[in-house]
Amino acid sequence: MIDGQSTKTKESGGPRGYDAGKKVMGRKRHAMVDTDGRALVLHAHPVGVQDRDGAPPLLRA
Repeated sequence: MIDGQSTKTKESGGPRGYDAGKKVMGRKRHAMVDTDGRALVLHAHPVGVQDRDGAPPLLRA
């Protein structure tokens, strides 16, 4: 299963983006997990990255 979550972050620590739909300034986590919920692959992006654009790197890993 693949999922993405937008999270608020502070200015330091890497690039941030803006999610106008959720009105969040921060980063987005994309995760691929197995059927038991254990993380297989994790990626972090600026929150402006669409879910459809965040999934391919998970599948290539």
